Amino acid sequence: MTSVLRRTSSRLLAGGLAAALVAGPAAPAVASVVLVVRGQGAFDTPFESTRTATGVDGLFVTVSAEIARTLPTLERGREGAPDLLAVQSSAVASVFAHPTGDEVLPIGGSTGTGPSPTLQQLRADVAAGEFHLVLAFPSADPRIRWVARSCRALTGATPPFQDFFCVPADAAKP
Repeated sequence: MTSVLRRTSSRLLAGGLAAALVAGPAAPAVASVVLVVRGQGAFDTPFESTRTATGVDGLFVTVSAEIARTLPTLERGREGAPDLLAVQSSAVASVFAHPTGDEVLPIGGSTGTGPSPTLQQLRADVAAGEFHLVLAFPSADPRIRWVARSCRALTGATPPFQDFFCVPADAAKP
């Protein structure tokens, strides 16, 4: 009787493990299939409402059209610098980098609060002429405050954003 119970519990354990191994990847696989069938992309999720997905997609179309209108001005302001511009987060950087294929320096990682680049690295990039234009919003971040103090403010940014033009000489400013 004991051996029968052991075999039964072993089979149950093996069956449960097999079910877990099959079910574990099933949820992401189903989600992936739903995304493909609906023609959605990386920023869509099958678990969000259609209203939300439509709103997000519309926002990306609107932002892309706005960026496309500003690209000629950005290119003129680039003045031969290797990077198109610096912005306050990688989320904002992607909006400019994607349609152009150009390098855009994200200050502060995906949220704008990360420690990279450091203020010293940012100043070194300005000194080296890696970029001239900076797009940021008011912040207590020391890097953004340094840009606002040391570089020339430009007009025409859509609030709350601010535009700055930095030249290598600005890197020496405190």
